[in-house]
Amino acid sequence: MTSFSEILTKINPSQKVLNTHNIIEDVFTYQAKAKKNPNKKILALSIGDPTVFGNLEYPPNIKDNLKNIIDSDKFNGYGHSAGFEPAREAVAKRMSNSKHTYTKEDVFLTYGGSGAVDMAIDYLASAGDNILVPKPGFPLYETLCGSKDVKVKEYTLIGEKNWEIDLNELRTLIDDRTKGIIITNPSNPCGSNFTKQHVLDIIQVAREKSIPIIADEVYDKFTFHGEMHRVSELAEDLPVFTIGSVSKIFIVPGWRCGWLHIHDPKNVMPNVREGMEKLTQLTLGPCTLVQAMIPHLMQTPESYYEKINEILRKNTDKIEELSSELNGMRIASKPQGSFFVMMKIEIEKFTPESGIKNDWDFMSKLLEEESVKVIPGVAFQMPNHVRITTCGSLDAITEAFKRLKEFCDRHTKQN
Repeated sequence: MTSFSEILTKINPSQKVLNTHNIIEDVFTYQAKAKKNPNKKILALSIGDPTVFGNLEYPPNIKDNLKNIIDSDKFNGYGHSAGFEPAREAVAKRMSNSKHTYTKEDVFLTYGGSGAVDMAIDYLASAGDNILVPKPGFPLYETLCGSKDVKVKEYTLIGEKNWEIDLNELRTLIDDRTKGIIITNPSNPCGSNFTKQHVLDIIQVAREKSIPIIADEVYDKFTFHGEMHRVSELAEDLPVFTIGSVSKIFIVPGWRCGWLHIHDPKNVMPNVREGMEKLTQLTLGPCTLVQAMIPHLMQTPESYYEKINEILRKNTDKIEELSSELNGMRIASKPQGSFFVMMKIEIEKFTPESGIKNDWDFMSKLLEEESVKVIPGVAFQMPNHVRITTCGSLDAITEAFKRLKEFCDRHTKQN
């Protein structure tokens, strides 16, 4: 007699599974298994988690407020799929400015900033449409688009111009199936912070082509050179989806709570709020305890950010100083915001004997010999660069660059 298990046919994954890939996970998987120098402590300049080094503190009174929320027993049940009203109102107030006043109806809470990006893409694009994304850029954009069979077109950020967008190229990439332009400012992975004029110039290109902007501004409080300029504040008539999150600006990335904010002053997307509410019903909202914390978090004093930005400024100054001593590596542009800097590898300066022919080789050999982790530029569509974090301790940064110098001196051609 044939058993039930014998007549079952093979069950294959869906097309969405087959389309989903995040190269950063490939890097982390490789680094976890790769050979390291057992005589040297691992220094992870690769991680964007600001809690790793213990030198960046979350805002004061978080513990007390969270304990009070838990003790109240008021937030253990389900909330509205779009988020608790007080939390949405607090975000709307944060986004309001002298030109535009927003309400809770303009804000939708999501599972982290990534959930907000996902919702924006879901609302704008269908299979076969395309979204414009930065190069170098955060790889999750391509992961999310790919899972939906939405194509990506990469526009170039110019390293020698503070990673500003090549606007002429941007114009040429837009076609009749382009549904949105993703802008990351301040930037992961570049550490850039666009000037007001550059943001206005980007808005003008989008306005000419009637393309909405998805503004990823999860690092909006962390700029230490120049002022941060919101796209929604400068876009008088253009629709903008702004992405925000508690993860970075409050140093609690594990809380996984973000928001999507809608700016549409001319009502060119009349069904957008109804549509977003439908999309929130796919997940039914983020953790209710974290939602209840948002009004408290929004009371964080500016002095808190001034303190962290001073740490980041000192770190980037030290990185600039130490990188000037490296043979075979240089900073593409000095960081102005976020937690990262992109460094260019001058491959031609490395000897044939080193075996370093690209950024992946560099990352692998550096880990094996010096136990220093970096992210290869190929993960951001930027070959022969590496991304390093700027939010570590000064001691960790100094030690890591000491090892980098020894590594480069060992493997580059000597003049």
